[in-house]
Amino acid sequence: MNTAGADEHSTPAPRPTRDWRWALGVVGRCFIVLGLLILAFVAYQLWGTGIEFRANQADLAKDFRRTVATAQTSAAPTTTAATPQKTDTEASTVAPAVTTTLPSGPRVGEGDVLAALKFPTLSGTTLYVVSGVRLVDLKRGVGHYPGTALPGQYGNASLAGHRTTYGAPFENIDRLKVGDPILIDTADGGHFEYIVDSQEIIRPENVGVLAQPEDPKAALLTLTTCHPKRSTKRRLIVRAHLNLEASSPVGARTKTYATTTVATTTTVAVASSAVSTTMATAEPDSTVSTTVAASEAPTSDTLAGDGEVESSDATQLAAGWFKDTAAWPHIILWGLLLTAIAVAARFLGVRFRRRILVAAIAAAPFVVVLYFFFQNINRLLPPGL
Repeated sequence: MNTAGADEHSTPAPRPTRDWRWALGVVGRCFIVLGLLILAFVAYQLWGTGIEFRANQADLAKDFRRTVATAQTSAAPTTTAATPQKTDTEASTVAPAVTTTLPSGPRVGEGDVLAALKFPTLSGTTLYVVSGVRLVDLKRGVGHYPGTALPGQYGNASLAGHRTTYGAPFENIDRLKVGDPILIDTADGGHFEYIVDSQEIIRPENVGVLAQPEDPKAALLTLTTCHPKRSTKRRLIVRAHLNLEASSPVGARTKTYATTTVATTTTVAVASSAVSTTMATAEPDSTVSTTVAASEAPTSDTLAGDGEVESSDATQLAAGWFKDTAAWPHIILWGLLLTAIAVAARFLGVRFRRRILVAAIAAAPFVVVLYFFFQNINRLLPPGL
């Protein structure tokens, strides 16, 4: 009797049949995991990219303050007077030439900080503007279209910014009203106030809004972002003009920013109809009229564009889904690593019967890998979001 009972208790339990109910359970668990991943990706889009954006903005703030300080210390031009040459008879003296070397501006290349932007009627937040509208530029701040005027210059200064992801710097520019101010402090120490003129909604491929005005004395500002929110179907355009009375002196429009420092030399020619021999070593009289001729900044391969925005710069923001095909290898690799961590954690948890402990240990590397996985998934989304 006891032996029969022992045999009965030692008999292993039958394994569950893997029928359609088991398969349905597996499919259900897969959908649950997929749903959780989608929710995590949405959280990454709305908050994770914002954390990255704010960290980049903090770095740009330091760069901006350093650039402004450098510009202020080198603001005064240096002047060198050439020694006048006398004729053999010393009856007349050639007018002395005074060469003034203006301080060269800070080195500016794509991705460098250009300005600080504020919308006083929307918030007190300072947004930093970087040169370029590449995807990597817009992850760091508001982007400036190469080839358009720089903020504080004559022409059409054009800026782009995200409205949904990466801090959404232009999220609420649709709330700007006619007459609202837009404040811009440039890296060379200038302060400029633009006044909102209008808003309009256009198709993404319409890059004509970035064109430069025919009036050489017009100083305009154009803001572009996606419309409606969380969509790239249209573009929201905000136009503004410079308030000259509340702004620093306006500069002439340059071709674009350069990748090397450019020094500008100005030659001042002092002329007089009658100069006595006693002026051979004297300072030029202050009453003598002067003519200033500014030499053009050298144009080289480091100066890109001819003052018009490159079509590729504007149209890349209008790209749709799955345009960045180079992201797929990275997605696959990070996805395989993510799967390997999950499988290893499950195997070790079952083997050592410490599922909660193993899951807690695997959580940290899983989240790190998941972050980079989402980063590359994000490359498949429309870039203008």
